[in-house]
Amino acid sequence: MKAQIFFDYVCPFCYLARTPLHQALQKAGIQWEECPFELRRPPTPKVDPMHDAMRLKRWEEVLCPTAQKMGIPMSLPYISPHPYTTLAFLGYAYARRHQKGEAYNDKVFETFYVKEKDIGEMDVLLSIAREVGLDPEDFARSLREQEFLSELDASKAYAVSYGVKNIPSIKIGERMITGLHTEEEYLSLLREAVEEAAPALTCGPDGCGMPAPKKEMPSCGPDGCHIPQREETPSCGPDGCSLSPHS
Repeated sequence: MKAQIFFDYVCPFCYLARTPLHQALQKAGIQWEECPFELRRPPTPKVDPMHDAMRLKRWEEVLCPTAQKMGIPMSLPYISPHPYTTLAFLGYAYARRHQKGEAYNDKVFETFYVKEKDIGEMDVLLSIAREVGLDPEDFARSLREQEFLSELDASKAYAVSYGVKNIPSIKIGERMITGLHTEEEYLSLLREAVEEAAPALTCGPDGCGMPAPKKEMPSCGPDGCHIPQREETPSCGPDGCSLSPHS
């Protein structure tokens, strides 16, 4: 079984979730892949936290204390407005083809939230490509030609087909885990998902050998898609980030 992690670089909760989530996945013996979920692309406006009192308050009251508690270095990038991430994700697709995907993502997150550099700029991404051992000239060509744009669009469409609206979201089996959690919470949720995916044979009125009923899981029908979510789990969507995906 492999977990799929839907994320965007400009989602601060995706950045904070990486450490506890990856540690929980390792402890649970679950492989994972990181799947782009681009929050915004033109004509959707960019967000500008530096000129948004609500987002600045959220940083001071939620994000900064959470990062400090978790021991994760993090700054609110002083970039106005915050960049689109299409170019950075095209770089990720290239890096993944060359077995450097996770190292690339580590550097992109660090560049944005620690070094406070604009990850929407080609020069910044080229520097990251060099750091992780990619061919900078071929990397730049790939981004200029938008070589993997269809792959990026397909990743978003795939996520939407499973009802993903807020990130970070983790698909494991047919279950979706949404929002920022502690390592212990992630581990518990992951183990529950593995148990749900395993066929539990039982006996009932109609005979033996029938799988036991499972808990409510994400599903889509004529009226739309539904994802059972834990309350008060910090996540990000196209309109910004919040404490709860329901707010």
